[in-house]
Amino acid sequence: MMLSKAITAWIAEIRPGKAAATCQAYESDLRRLAASAKHDSVLAFTKELVSRHLLALSSIDGVTMSTLHRKRAAFGQFAKWGVANDLWRTDPLAGLPSIKRPKHLPRPFTEDEIAALWALDLTPMEQVARGILFLTGLRVTPICEILIGHVSINPPYIRATVKGSKVVQKEIPPQLAALIQHAILSRAKTPEDLKGHARLFRNPRGGPMRRQDFEEMVARWGKTAGVPNCTPHRFRHSFATKMLETTKDLRLVQEALDHGDISSTTIYTQVVPGAVGAAVRALHWTHLLPHGSVPVADGPETPAADMPPK
Repeated sequence: MMLSKAITAWIAEIRPGKAAATCQAYESDLRRLAASAKHDSVLAFTKELVSRHLLALSSIDGVTMSTLHRKRAAFGQFAKWGVANDLWRTDPLAGLPSIKRPKHLPRPFTEDEIAALWALDLTPMEQVARGILFLTGLRVTPICEILIGHVSINPPYIRATVKGSKVVQKEIPPQLAALIQHAILSRAKTPEDLKGHARLFRNPRGGPMRRQDFEEMVARWGKTAGVPNCTPHRFRHSFATKMLETTKDLRLVQEALDHGDISSTTIYTQVVPGAVGAAVRALHWTHLLPHGSVPVADGPETPAADMPPK
């Protein structure tokens, strides 16, 4: 069987259960590996090929241990799938050492940096992006994929699809829900702009906002506010750190971050000193949300657009 076709088959099989970004990264890793093989055959997928490939990558400036760990994991999973599907009698990577993923301490913003970011004069939709980053802990890709119909105004929440294609419901402060509604109405030029299937965030050209667009926007915030290394993931670190400070409940932080394994959450215990227990809502920087948001009316659940809530 051709190695290229085997890669295509494996990616198709894992796609329903893994995040789109993960599948894209795994496929890219395997395609690059296959390109270094002498023949497009599953017989070319050997321990020697993978070892040489990883060794060559390790000598390239900018390639981190985290990247090598991901690639080794992709190759290993593909090898096991191949054995299960009779491409090889035994695991072709048996005996090849694993690569441990380094544990990086989170880098939450300082209180001064948080204040500087909240003080920025942003457009209504950028205010929404800042609020979602600070108050939900969501990663960039799920934020970019939020549709107008995924936002509920009353009760206030956002639905998002996180790692593992898991759909979660993130409670948000009423002020943020009202700000989202205000931003959507302010931007709308046609009835189509209010439809539930429309993207909440758009790039400057009017198309769907990509991860790179979002990261560039956040970097601009950092430059204006004088906050170095301003990345979307630092908002997630700040969210998690503040939640742990407030609640002292690691399980609650695990749930809020959508971590499948609590070991991924324990890194936050290394940067949070002993803190006073308080309600989770206390971590919400609601008093920093812009004034002038449209009020939230009392009554039944009200989605932001015409799509029904969950």
